[in-house]
Parts: sequence; C-alpha cells; structure tokens
Amino acid sequence: MKSIAVGKYFLMLVMTVLLALPAGVAGAANVDWSEGRITVQGMGVAPPYAVNYVQARLLARRAAVLDGYRQLAEAVRGVNVDAETTVENMMVTSDVVRTHVEAVIKGARVVAEAEISGGGYQVTLEMPMFGVSNSVAQAVLERPAVKEPFPQPVASVLPAAPSVNVNISVTANVGTAPAAPAPAAPAAPAAPAPAAPTATTAPAAPVQPPVPAVTVSTVPAPVIPSAPAVPVPAVPVPSLPSVQLPQPPVGSQGAIGGFTGLVVDCRGLGLKPVMSPVIKNAEGTPIYGHKNLDYDKVVAQGMAAYTTDPEKLPRAGSNPLVVKAVSLDNHNGNPVISVADANRVLLENGKSAFLDNLQVVFLR
Repeated sequence: MKSIAVGKYFLMLVMTVLLALPAGVAGAANVDWSEGRITVQGMGVAPPYAVNYVQARLLARRAAVLDGYRQLAEAVRGVNVDAETTVENMMVTSDVVRTHVEAVIKGARVVAEAEISGGGYQVTLEMPMFGVSNSVAQAVLERPAVKEPFPQPVASVLPAAPSVNVNISVTANVGTAPAAPAPAAPAAPAAPAPAAPTATTAPAAPVQPPVPAVTVSTVPAPVIPSAPAVPVPAVPVPSLPSVQLPQPPVGSQGAIGGFTGLVVDCRGLGLKPVMSPVIKNAEGTPIYGHKNLDYDKVVAQGMAAYTTDPEKLPRAGSNPLVVKAVSLDNHNGNPVISVADANRVLLENGKSAFLDNLQVVFLR
C-alpha cells in the first residue's frame, strides 16, 4: 500500500509540473557548442495540498528540478554524435548507452535557483557535453580499438600556401634571389679598365721618346680587341629567370611551423555541430576524425569548437592556420576542404601537432 501511495504522489507531482509550466518553457534548453555544455531552466509550483510554506517551497523546488531533467533529456536526445547519428538513435539501439545517458542527466548540476512570486520556483541545471566524468561524451563515444595515424599528403598535389604572412616571406625570398644579377656588373669593369691605362701611357712617352714610341703603340692594340669579347657574357642573364623559383613552393612544399591551431571556415554551408566531426579532402579521404586521436582527450575536451564569431577563436590559439571548406559531404554533412589545403594541414600538423591537441575550430 505504501509503494502505491508513493507512486501516486510522484505521478501527481509530475502532472503538477507539466500543467504549471508556462508556454514556451519546453524550448528553453541551450546547447552551447562553443563552451561544450547544455543548460536548461526548470520551473515548478507547489501542489495545492502543501500544508505550510516550507513544504510548499520544497515541493516547488523538486518540481522545478524534475522539469529541468525532462528538458535535459529532450535536449540530449537531439544532440548529434556524428553527422548521421543522434544520441536518441543510440539510446534506442543500446540499453547501455541509455543507462549511461540517464545517469548523466541525473548528475546535472544546479548552478542557480530562485523562488518566483506566487509560489513558484526556478532552477538552472547544467550538464557538460565533454569531461572525464559525468559527461555526454563519456556516455556515447566509443573507444576505438586502435588509434589510426593521420593520412599522408597526396603526393601529386602541391600544398596550398599557408597564410598571408607566409606569402610575404616568400616574396621577400624572391626579392633577394634577383639580387644575383649583380654578377652581370663584372662585364662592364672588364672593358673600361683597359681604357684607363692608355691615358697613363701617353704621359710616360715623353720620358723616353725613342723606346716607348714603338712599344706603347703595340700594347694598346691587343687590348682593344678584347673589349668586344666582353658583351658575349649576355648568356648568364637568361639563366637567372630559370632560377627565379618557379618552384616557389620552397615554402609550400615543406612545413612552415608555428601554427597554433586550425580554423575551418564553413560559413554559408549550413554546417551542423556534432560531437565527433570529420574533415575530408576533396577526394573523400578523411584527414581528421576521432580514430586519429587520443580517446581520453576527445572525451575530456571535445574534438573541436563551433562558433559563428570570427573574433572568438581562442581554441585555435594566436596564430591559427585558416582554410576554407569548399562543400559539405553529400552523405553525412562533414566539411570538405581542397586537396591542396588538406596537404598543408597535414604537413603543418606533423610539425606543430595542433590536430593531435584538438585545437580545431569550425566557423559557421
């Protein structure tokens, strides 16, 4: 009899909460992908059978917390684990996942609460998307059997130029290379140098008139024919253009280094935030996914941050490598970048490890 009475009381309490909620409260859940948390505001009122103020307040608070749990459950079920799977899908197919998710919801923290005039109560509940304990990621993300290495850059495609700063440095390098034309200057000194000696020989003639007359005239004669031979070195000049690094990807072919993160600009493509994103190149090869990463880091931090504000990219650090997504994968909505950009990302990650450290931001 006692258990039946308790069950009736609980049912009455839930019904009281549902009937007392103002219109629109059900949609108050806030899924913050930038901060990695879900926040809801639960509302409750005291049941009419409360015998005093203290009991009324406690029951109203309890009702508000139950409403918060209900909203959290709705919000979590709609979260995308990847571009094709929601938490709800996983809960339907796996009792283990459902149990874990329910436990996470019940472990949500009350971060604010207050009484509402007229006998109502409001609580703000918060649940982490990521974290080493009691997080959605811990409940739904499966640990890969093996950590896979990042793919190698496509050998047939040159990596894209890294950024404006790198382009400037490459231009500076090209500017120093042309300084090599200085070798052409030696051609001019060769001809004029002999001309000067003829002037000095004239004054020397008066000192010894007999001998110099014949000797001096014969010396200048051989020097003059050598002057026309000097213009021939016009050959080296055409060779310089070929050295002008039409391979300037000298900077592009190797890693530049110094990048603190990756920003994938997906604005205008309708990118949907997910817990386990994948970046692909234009050939369809995944270059970034949870299988390439440390599982514990993924659960603790999340694979990436999502933002709509280009001024708020703290996760990517002070000097991020920025690439533009060219499309979304037709099958599952993953961002796709060009092969050249993908090669650049892989090269720079090999030097700076920003992918390994999950320093990735998607700009939507």
